[in-house]
Amino acid sequence: YHTSSVYCDKFLQPVFKAECDDSFNWDKSIAVKTHMFSCWWKRAIVIIRHPLRAIMGDYQRLRTGRSHTGVVDPQQWNWDDWYGLSTRQCLRWTAQFQRIFGTATSPGCGNATEFKVFFYEDLKTASGELNPYFLEELLDLFSIPKDDSFFECALMNNKGSFARKLPSNHPATKILNDTETHRRMTEAGCLQAYDYLSSKFPHLKQPQD
Repeated sequence: YHTSSVYCDKFLQPVFKAECDDSFNWDKSIAVKTHMFSCWWKRAIVIIRHPLRAIMGDYQRLRTGRSHTGVVDPQQWNWDDWYGLSTRQCLRWTAQFQRIFGTATSPGCGNATEFKVFFYEDLKTASGELNPYFLEELLDLFSIPKDDSFFECALMNNKGSFARKLPSNHPATKILNDTETHRRMTEAGCLQAYDYLSSKFPHLKQPQD
């Protein structure tokens, strides 16, 4: 089962074999990735990542030439640059999910799209492994038989090669506890928007140890 994207990222193509699937309506792919949602999609898997972590990762991507694994040189870290860009991204994060799910004055996509919502942080267990309940719900969504070998293969190969790893002494490791970052993102509204979505949609259960 292959996934594609609207981007045709040549860097990802060696691993994701259908990344550049250009067939009509992506008919070689079971799902197509995009960051720009449109209500013309009839069915969608929506993955919501905590805005602070999402924006932190995207900041690294944008400041390292759009690298999937690159990390900004610690010697060149600029807090003013981070504050400015992260605030703008916070506003975009909120607007994106408002377009999808609507607001008090706008219906968003309404009944035009069938949604399956996951929270990014739920997709892994506390030990960093792939959450098997995520696979189970995906298989149900696509009506794929739950073959034990499918789970074994996926769990054996769940780490991937595109994780961005911050050195322990990198300035960005302080972002999650940075008072000014939290103040700005609270004013921009994305932290409250995440809390609202987190209360609106169910979270995946986690396997017991």
